Amino acid sequence: MYFSAAPDLASAEIARDITAKMAVLAYVVGRCLEQAPAALREDETFIRLIDGLAEGTGRIGRALDERNQNRLSVILGELRSFERILFLRFG
Repeated sequence: MYFSAAPDLASAEIARDITAKMAVLAYVVGRCLEQAPAALREDETFIRLIDGLAEGTGRIGRALDERNQNRLSVILGELRSFERILFLRFG
């Protein structure tokens, strides 16, 4: 999720959009873990990345509730990093 400008966190529509996208990401992360081969599910790095993604998607709601643009930006940056490392390391 990339924004050309900071999203207006006071907008209910934008908050719903972000929340919906984070729900999709949380679902995909869960499916990745479920469908991963047993050896991969035992890989410490893989699990740390999956856990980081899952935890990050859970923190989005708090940032939205607080209308905290800085917190949202940090969380999205963390999620982007986890996703990139996961893809580069595990495909």
